Amino acid sequence: MKKTMKLASAILSATMLFTLAACGGGQSAESAAPGGKTYKIGICNYVDDASLNQIVENIQAQLSAISEEKGVKFEVSLDNCNADAAVMGQIIQNFITDKVDLMVGVATPVAMAMQAATEDSGVPVVFAAVSDPV
Repeated sequence: MKKTMKLASAILSATMLFTLAACGGGQSAESAAPGGKTYKIGICNYVDDASLNQIVENIQAQLSAISEEKGVKFEVSLDNCNADAAVMGQIIQNFITDKVDLMVGVATPVAMAMQAATEDSGVPVVFAAVSDPV
């Protein structure tokens, strides 16, 4: 189980890095890190669960590692919708309003809602702990 979570975390981190590099970021002069860029990341966890919380912690750890290695900064907004669809929708809308550069959905319902909400905006969505990514 731990090997699977570490592998998933590594794949997710690589995907986030390549996605952010491709999108160029929505940074402003005041948000730019010295010598690098600042990216806004919105993470929404579906419920407070040990395995899902571990995924979120691994994502945050990988973002810290990428930050140190690549000289970029991440402004992370982390929310938990507690399996409430209305709250989930509001969290996702807040991420869109805040113009995040990347959204991370933890669990299938969040990933599906993020994907549906961002189809026209072009905001990349990375997901973890989904039952069927297709």
